[in-house]
Amino acid sequence: MKNLNYTIKQTEIKDANAIIDYLYTIAGESNTITFSQSEMTLTVEKEIEFIKTTINSKNNLMLIAKQNNEIISLLTVFSSSKPRLSHVGEIGISVLKKYWNKGIASNMFNEMFKWVENSNLSKLSLRVREDNIYAIKLYKKYGFEQEGLLKNDFLLNNKYYNNIIMEKILNKKGE
Repeated sequence: MKNLNYTIKQTEIKDANAIIDYLYTIAGESNTITFSQSEMTLTVEKEIEFIKTTINSKNNLMLIAKQNNEIISLLTVFSSSKPRLSHVGEIGISVLKKYWNKGIASNMFNEMFKWVENSNLSKLSLRVREDNIYAIKLYKKYGFEQEGLLKNDFLLNNKYYNNIIMEKILNKKGE
């Protein structure tokens, strides 16, 4: 894997099938995400609606990284449609296993922070399993701090794991 020549872009409707394939793949590769392959019930129609909603919202984002037409990473930011909560963006990020520790997640975060400048978000939030040290290190690199701990929040193979809630308050210009 000498050449990591990939592009990062916002998703389009035409990406729906590839996103479903990607999600199915990562569900089988990682035990730190919230769903397994057997729980994948997403249809192309549902994914298209999801993408449309994201495209038409100022506070929602869906980025993909692609190499040779293969999605290798996905990042989402979603906020509530309720006015009292719409300033908080929930982040989700994943990378195909063969691309872990190659800087892709950092590049996805860089693109996300460019987008955030033109959003109405003033806080970013995420959940991470407390034993996912590489992810926690990435989030801390970008200024996220632990806000809380959800005990026994994640169940895998009859074992409970704690999730850390991390947040970053955005200091936007002009505020």
